[in-house]
Amino acid sequence: MKNEASSSPGSWQFLRLTKPYLYKVVLAASLLLLSSLFSLVFPATIGKVLDASLVNLRSPTLHLYAALLLAIFILRALVGFTGMYLLDSIGERVIRDLRKRLFQHFHSLDLTFFHRERVGELSSRLNGDITVIKAALTETGVSIINQLLLLCGSVVVMLTMNWRLSLILLLLAPAVTILSNKFGAVLERLGKDVQESTAQAAAIAHESISGISVVKQFFRQTYEVNRYSDSVNSTLRQAIHVAKLRTIYRGAINVLSSLSTVGIFWFGGWQVALGKMTPGQLVAFIFYSENITLSLSVFSQLYGNIRQAIGSSSRIFELLSIEPLVNQPDPAILPQSLGRSLQLKHVGYAYEGQHQVLQDLNLNVESGEVVALVGASGAGKSTLVQLILRMYDVNEGSVSVDHVDVRHLDMEWLRRSISVVSQDVFLFATSVYDNIRYGRLDATDEEVIEAAKAASAHDFIQSLPEGYDTLLGERGINLSGGQRQRIALARSLIANPGILILDEATSAIDGATERSIRDATLLRNRSKGTTLIVIAHRLETIRMANRAVLLSGGHIMEEGPLDLLMSTKGSALSELIAQKMVLNTETRAQPVDVMT
Repeated sequence: MKNEASSSPGSWQFLRLTKPYLYKVVLAASLLLLSSLFSLVFPATIGKVLDASLVNLRSPTLHLYAALLLAIFILRALVGFTGMYLLDSIGERVIRDLRKRLFQHFHSLDLTFFHRERVGELSSRLNGDITVIKAALTETGVSIINQLLLLCGSVVVMLTMNWRLSLILLLLAPAVTILSNKFGAVLERLGKDVQESTAQAAAIAHESISGISVVKQFFRQTYEVNRYSDSVNSTLRQAIHVAKLRTIYRGAINVLSSLSTVGIFWFGGWQVALGKMTPGQLVAFIFYSENITLSLSVFSQLYGNIRQAIGSSSRIFELLSIEPLVNQPDPAILPQSLGRSLQLKHVGYAYEGQHQVLQDLNLNVESGEVVALVGASGAGKSTLVQLILRMYDVNEGSVSVDHVDVRHLDMEWLRRSISVVSQDVFLFATSVYDNIRYGRLDATDEEVIEAAKAASAHDFIQSLPEGYDTLLGERGINLSGGQRQRIALARSLIANPGILILDEATSAIDGATERSIRDATLLRNRSKGTTLIVIAHRLETIRMANRAVLLSGGHIMEEGPLDLLMSTKGSALSELIAQKMVLNTETRAQPVDVMT
């Protein structure tokens, strides 16, 4: 399946989100209809009051109409408030549903999508774009219903009162239609451009703040500020252009409305002078005409909002139309116990638009085995891990767990069977307890502490200000690299996986702590039968394995018992280690690194 939008989503697709609340929408619209009917009665009642006081001079009738006018005021306020509140609450629920749907969709997409997209832009769509749609569904939706009913009702009443006078107002319709068509498409396009520009600025801000340590290391604060300033200035220019066009559009509508008002006063006054209308009827007619001109003016504003909302909704539904490359199989195989062995047959993989990373790779890892995966940077070790986890699907061959192709296995079962601790650790800005418990949400505090001890993290956690309840900063920034790696290791250990992969998981840890972690993981291997795959550059780390696999150029260059390969003269692994041992002896550097 394609990992991109296959077609442009419909402009009004977001209105379908109101379907679960249809009966509430009908009720709200009915209340607003009733409120508008009261508004339509209001001008006619004022006309009656004026005629009773100025023409008929009848006090009882005047008092009656005045009381009726007060009742209309009160009923219109109560009914209108209820209808607007109900519709507004529906809009809030629809937006909540859309946010949840989009957020859930993000989590269903594969890593290839996130490698293409910027997190800041996705956050902007989740928040900024949906906020624009929210305005269209709530404030704009309420106003459209009110103004539409008021407009149509006023036209009908005016035609029954004096059709000749009504023609003056109806001449506005063609001009308003032409203006709306002229400005509408432009406002929609420019509104979408503004949202795109806003998302770009958000992406720059997110990247800059996330990489603040690098920014400060190279003293690039001014560069980042200028980069962000250029982006928001571009957004400002686009927004001002939109505001200018909207102002011209609204101004043109207001000019047309003013001309019609002058025409009504002129022709209506003439009708009163001829005795064809009473003063009260003229005043009522003017009120109705004001309803129409006000509605047209409001519509001119709402039209721009709606067109901008259409642009924003198209961005949202473009995302929702993207299909993941990696999907849950249907039906999915769900084994009874966790997987513990791996089989890779003729595996080939290339990232999108790039050269082949892995080619015809074959590897078997038996249950309970400890295997070291060694190779230079770029040899394909981390890519292999992602294929085992099924973050990507192989282009060629197959990856199997317990002799079942991962493409047929239940994805949740697969991710529970395999746990990875990588060099690049991500921690949440929550407590230490919550970060470790993320590996198994139902774990008790005692189990969290036990996992932390196994990862040699218990002692330093206890020294934190609030121990296990200490809140970590963004990405665990208030911890050292080694401390973050140990918490990440505890998080994987508490998950009790069948296969544990350590991908440079101890690269920032001192030798003594690393030996402690090695002993703990080997103990788990022996006691629970956990299969261990160790990816490392340091000789001290890979010594825990009983078999080594040397990757080079996407192929397995050499594999066999670690001790045998290390002692065999002429083996690629022994020569690699020997070269590094010479370097280590001369420079008295860190423990032996077997990376070329």
